[in-house]
Parts: sequence; C-alpha cells; structure tokens
Amino acid sequence: GPPEQLLESMFALFRHEILGTNRKLVVRLIIAEGARFPELAQFYHREVITRVIATLEAVARKLHHEGRLASDGPLLYPQLIAAPLLLALIWDGLFAQIDPLDVEGLLAAHAKLLTTAKRKKRR
Repeated sequence: GPPEQLLESMFALFRHEILGTNRKLVVRLIIAEGARFPELAQFYHREVITRVIATLEAVARKLHHEGRLASDGPLLYPQLIAAPLLLALIWDGLFAQIDPLDVEGLLAAHAKLLTTAKRKKRR
C-alpha cells in the first residue's frame, strides 16, 4: 500500500500492542534500569530493538525508493521514525494524568513530516 498506510499501520500496532497494554511497562523498565543492568539492556536490544530497526530500515528504503521520503535522515537514522513512539511512551508514564497527549495526532503529523516529498527550490 501507500507509504502513509505503511507508517499508519506500524504506528497503530505500537499504539495497540505497546501503549495499550502492560508491555509499555517493560519498555519503561528498560529505559529506567538498562544502564544499571546492562545484561537486561543487551538482551532487549538483541531480541527486540534489532528487529525493530531492521523493520524501520526497510520502511525507510521503501519510502526512499518511492520518492516519498522528505529527507535522507531516516535512511541514515531509522530511529527517527520511532522517536515519537518513545516520546509517547514516556509522556504516557509521566504526564498523561496532567496533560494528555494526542498520540494519534502526533503520529499522523510525524508520518506527514516523513513522507512529504522534497520540494524543489524556486529560483
């Protein structure tokens, strides 16, 4: 499908399978305690992060191949695609009760930023 749909599906999966479940607590645990327990961080990186990064790289290549990537940043740093997902996760744990975040709106805006084709400079 279209790149926007690919990103939307990926983001929806995160919202439902991570933010919408207790799995978010595992990610928060890794963020909070990974430095103190490097074996835990290494395990999570090996079993989860490397797979996520491979998927993000594939998404970035697909968007680039279709001319739909706004810049080459996500090709070089596929973590840029997932950055608002971590923001949403952290925000949810710290500030949701006092300042709820519109995660769906945030991710839609992010997808638009990623997929807005480069504009030619006017002379």
